[in-house]
Amino acid sequence: MLPDVDVRLAWAYSNLTTAKPSKVLTAANRALKRQPDDFYTLRTKADALLELNREPQARRLYKRIIEKLSSSPTFPYGGSLAGWCSYRLGEYERALDNMLRAVSASTGPTAADRFDLALILFVAGRPSRAKRELAQAIEACRTLPSPLQRHGILQVAMVDLDDAVALGPPGLNLTVGEQLQAMLRRQLKATESAFGPVQPFLAAVDGVPGISRRQ
Repeated sequence: MLPDVDVRLAWAYSNLTTAKPSKVLTAANRALKRQPDDFYTLRTKADALLELNREPQARRLYKRIIEKLSSSPTFPYGGSLAGWCSYRLGEYERALDNMLRAVSASTGPTAADRFDLALILFVAGRPSRAKRELAQAIEACRTLPSPLQRHGILQVAMVDLDDAVALGPPGLNLTVGEQLQAMLRRQLKATESAFGPVQPFLAAVDGVPGISRRQ
């Protein structure tokens, strides 16, 4: 069964690097009225709240997602989602444990999960492993059939890494962070030609009542 259109739109909007957090939050709230228990929309809302400096609300929502996941053992991406929520809470060792278990339990970890694992290894103080995992994530990304999909995943990974370098914990190895950023930038440059076809989609999102960036 396909997710509700508002849920899909909230997900897409959250992955547009040009989107303002306030508009992402509006899209998430709209989607949650239709599917209040959708895990990824709840995560989208929590991320937007954090970007809007509404940290107490964001933290409560991340914790709520983790609690809901613990009572939903059949949810297929629970480990990686719990890992992301723990990462956003600053609980890096717990985040690392969740992500390592999620990746090791999967017969074919997604490129997105590998990028998240590399990010968490970096902030958790495992720079050598972070570089190795990022290289694996890039290789996994190269196998995706769509150039646009490859570009999109790399772009989201770049934004997440830039945030970690700028806002990460004290003692973060910034030299390694710059090396990781350079690895991702090289890949993004190679996929830039795929970005052109997404422009009509951006225009379509702008025309949706209630969440248009022009409003």
